[in-house]
Amino acid sequence: MNINEIELASNLASQKLYQFTESLSQSEYKFEFPNGVKIETETEIKYTEEAQDFFNTFYDDYLTEIEKTKI
Repeated sequence: MNINEIELASNLASQKLYQFTESLSQSEYKFEFPNGVKIETETEIKYTEEAQDFFNTFYDDYLTEIEKTKI
């Protein structure tokens, strides 16, 4: 079985982002994410700039750990 490392890191980072935002108090949430977490348009759903920064950090951490486990 092959694991897509990029997809796994992305899924884990997304889950962690939502867990992180759920753990924040209302005032912390408004401070960290003044524009919310997602922007939805007719053609796409993407993270806000603030949320994307957190996602990128989580993604990099997960991908690094996944790559360390490669044989």
